[in-house]
Amino acid sequence: MSCYLSPLDAAIEAACLTKAGRPHRSMAASALDLGAFLGERDSELVAAMHVGWPAHNGVLLRHSDGRPGRCCRLMRQPLGIPTTFEVDARTLAAYSASRERAGLFAWAETVREVRTWPATRIRHVATKAVAAITSRCEADHWKTATQLAAFDPEFGQWHFVPFSSGGEAL
Repeated sequence: MSCYLSPLDAAIEAACLTKAGRPHRSMAASALDLGAFLGERDSELVAAMHVGWPAHNGVLLRHSDGRPGRCCRLMRQPLGIPTTFEVDARTLAAYSASRERAGLFAWAETVREVRTWPATRIRHVATKAVAAITSRCEADHWKTATQLAAFDPEFGQWHFVPFSSGGEAL
C-alpha cells in the first residue's frame, strides 16, 4: 500500500499514472479498512510512505511501463489495542528533512492548507505539476537517481535535492 502525507503528492502520482495510460485515483487512508494494511503474517500493519520522486539532472525517472519511480520508507507497526496506524517518527523525519533540504521549511503548513482544498483544485494543480516536469523511462532508475524531487504548490515549482539510494537512509 502506497501512502502520502500530502494529498497533492498522491494526486501527482495519480496524474503521472493517468498520463502513462493507467488511470488511477487516490483516497484518504482513513477511508480504508485497516485490513488493507495487514502484512503477510497478519500480525503487523505495513505501508510504503512516499518521501519523493527519484530524479536525475532535474528529470523525473519512470519505470519502463510509464509508472513514476518512487522513493518510499517502509513502515511496519505491530498490531495493538486499540488498532491504529500512525506515521512513525523516522518516516516523518525523512520526509521533513527532504523538504527542508529543498528549502520548503513550511511544508507542514502547506500540507495542512492543501488538505482544505477542494478535490478539483488538487487535481488541477497536480496536472499542472506533471505537465511542468520532464520525465524519462529508466529500466533501473535507482542506479541513476541522483536527486529526490518534491513539488511546491505555493510557487508551482519542482525542487530537487541531492540523493543517493545506496547511502541515504530513508
